[in-house]
Amino acid sequence: MPKIFLMIFLVAFLRVGFVYPQDCYTVLKIKGEAEVEKTGKAVAVNDELCSNDNLIFKDAKSVVVVHSTKKGRFTLKPYKASKNELVYLVDDIIRNSTSTLMTKSFEFDIPVMPEFSGNRYCVVGTLRLPVDPVSFPMNEKFCFTLNYVCGEKNISVDIPFSCDTLILDKDNLFNKEDCPVNTEDIGSVSLFYTEKNTENRKLINRFKLNFISEDELKTDIDNYLKIVKNDELSAPNLINDLYSYANFLYGKINGEFFTEWVSKNYNLN
Repeated sequence: MPKIFLMIFLVAFLRVGFVYPQDCYTVLKIKGEAEVEKTGKAVAVNDELCSNDNLIFKDAKSVVVVHSTKKGRFTLKPYKASKNELVYLVDDIIRNSTSTLMTKSFEFDIPVMPEFSGNRYCVVGTLRLPVDPVSFPMNEKFCFTLNYVCGEKNISVDIPFSCDTLILDKDNLFNKEDCPVNTEDIGSVSLFYTEKNTENRKLINRFKLNFISEDELKTDIDNYLKIVKNDELSAPNLINDLYSYANFLYGKINGEFFTEWVSKNYNLN
């Protein structure tokens, strides 16, 4: 009889003892749509997702950004090419993820080429960007131009400037009369440094250009700060972390602008 009780105890111990603890994550941001398979409910900001949850993505472009104080921030998205395979275990997505959004430092005094590197660039409100007047003078002869396709029209816009400062403003670059469609539906834009009245021009880069309001940025930063409030990051590290997060959501934001903005709005010095 004691042996039977011992065997029952061992079986129960083994079943319980080898259940691995789950890692759980808080949802920061959602692009597109996804739902939790076991509940059938759509994933929402501030929901908790655990490693054994199955996510059903609406399509291959849907993305869920999650955060764990212990493990950091991750991007959950379909990682298989087939559009029919849109059900994924959270833990599998984490393990197949090529990278976590890590904190990155940035430089403030940067020339034009590095500033517009990458495949996405974001302007918050209106951006006044000082440009090296030696490398890229702006005057009656030279300027920067933005080229893009709107419907069937090829549009080229001279970007406004004041002295050596480039002025990026949505209303000036995307004129509704020239381009009546939603600017979000426009694909990549091409940024050139151009000699006026000639065919001479230098391609700076091609990228997706996004415009957001300060209110939109603040809403996302407010939510993120609620999630990481217990991480005990120093002000410089928190600013870098916020910068990395905002860059992921919207595209590359000018580092100097972002640092000044977040320091002013959140008293981070």
